[in-house]
Amino acid sequence: MNSKKLQSSFFIILSLCFMIEIVYMGEHTLKQGIFFLIAAFVINIIVTIKGIKDRSKIGLILLASNLVADFHLIAAIFIYIIVSLNYMTINANGLIISLIVGASIANLVFFTTYISDILIAKK
Repeated sequence: MNSKKLQSSFFIILSLCFMIEIVYMGEHTLKQGIFFLIAAFVINIIVTIKGIKDRSKIGLILLASNLVADFHLIAAIFIYIIVSLNYMTINANGLIISLIVGASIANLVFFTTYISDILIAKK
C-alpha cells in the first residue's frame, strides 16, 4: 500500500466532508461554521503543499483543482471576517455557502482525477 496516496486521499476526503457539513448547516453557518471552514482550509493547504512536489502531467491538474478550492475557501473566510466585524450588512450565508460549494466541486474534480490516475497506474 502506498502511504503517500493514502494520506492524500484521506486529507482530501476529510476536507470535502468538512465543506459538506458547512453546506448542511444552512442558516447557522455564520454562527457555528467557522471552525469547519478553518479546518477545511488548513487541510486543503496541506494537500496543496503535498501536491506541489508532484511533477507528473496529472499533478498539474491536481494542483490546479487544489488551488481553486484554496481560493474559494480564502474568499469564504474573508467574507466571514468582514461580516463578523459588521462591515457588511448583507446576508452573507448564501455567499459563503456558494463559495464552499465551489470549493467542494473543485475537491470532487481532484478526487475523481486522483482515483482515475490510481486506477490507470494499476494496469
